[in-house]
Amino acid sequence: MPLHILILPSWYPNKLNPINGCFFREQAKALAKAGMRVSVISPSAVSMRNLELWRKLRKYPERYHDGEITTYQKVFLNTFPRMPYLQAKQFLLIGLKMFQQYVDENGKPDLIHAHAAIMGGRLALEISRCYGIPYVITEHSSGFARNIYKKKQLEIAKEAYRFAQARIAVSRPFGQLLERMFPDAFTDWIEVPNIVMPEFSPPVNIEGKSRLETQEHFIFLNLGIMTPIKGQRDLLKSFANSFQGDSRVRLRIGGDGPLRAELQQLAEELGILNQIDFLGSLDREQVVEEMRHCDAFVLSSHFETFGVVLIEALACGKPVIATACGGPESIVNGGNGILVPPKDIKALSKALQSIRTNYKTFIPEEIARDCHDRFGAESVAAKLQRIYEKVLSKI
Repeated sequence: MPLHILILPSWYPNKLNPINGCFFREQAKALAKAGMRVSVISPSAVSMRNLELWRKLRKYPERYHDGEITTYQKVFLNTFPRMPYLQAKQFLLIGLKMFQQYVDENGKPDLIHAHAAIMGGRLALEISRCYGIPYVITEHSSGFARNIYKKKQLEIAKEAYRFAQARIAVSRPFGQLLERMFPDAFTDWIEVPNIVMPEFSPPVNIEGKSRLETQEHFIFLNLGIMTPIKGQRDLLKSFANSFQGDSRVRLRIGGDGPLRAELQQLAEELGILNQIDFLGSLDREQVVEEMRHCDAFVLSSHFETFGVVLIEALACGKPVIATACGGPESIVNGGNGILVPPKDIKALSKALQSIRTNYKTFIPEEIARDCHDRFGAESVAAKLQRIYEKVLSKI
């Protein structure tokens, strides 16, 4: 009999927002492809300020089949927007009801895999106490690095970690951070990265002439929500230091957010607005195209637990520049890019110049192959299956 795995994500894609938590869905699909029986239970909160979205989402089925994955997804209004502890309680109560329905219709799973402790992890803990089902946790939240959680939230996380049969971090530096924050809550943290999806692959002409020989511009790409922690201010200043007035070099920035107008104003003040393309929000297909047609990718964040956009760029054969901000250290190496300290405009400027000058020393085929070997679906699913089997062998 195949292993019966139930996924409890703290957030998850829905019909109107297919990107939110897409890495949870991708991992579930990889596990199913590896031969496991995989299901998902997802209580999904919607802000009280977005009643129209809630009304639209309520029209979709609460139980559906996503390929081989049986999915239960209940949309509810977040009635405690300023009280995180009560938000978690609301998530828990709805999740427990959904789990009872799931068991009635599908039987008990062999093991639960929760993603992020404060919501999904707490739900897994309560289910484990009531039903005796073992669970593991993967932590993703950058909130621990940013020190944004309140005391009660940290207590929830600590308890969920303590009773998990395995604790997984998406990068080694992030696991070390969690070890320092919760020294008495666990034995070891296991590193299992997020998955890069197969649609991220090199352009078909990767073995032909380099873009430097066939294109007018050298293009740097940055993707991310426009908030202070993504460091786009630093990136614009660094780009201006390196390439202001050089019409052969462009920076394309994909995404939207509260800082967009400020970033556009800063680009104008720095004299580089005519070298910057603000792309706005991009769907998955557009992200793939941007990755394939840039020359190098830049991640300028102040905090990251992993860096999915980095592995997406690497999978397309592109060299990367990234800040050593908590996740990229497990991704970037001398063969695929450059690491710089966060918030260090001078170091980032130097890295931009170095990538531009030494672009031909990076081998796209090798970058892409190494990325898929480390972060491909088969590799990640195999790591998780070994963890599941080890946990269940001890029960």
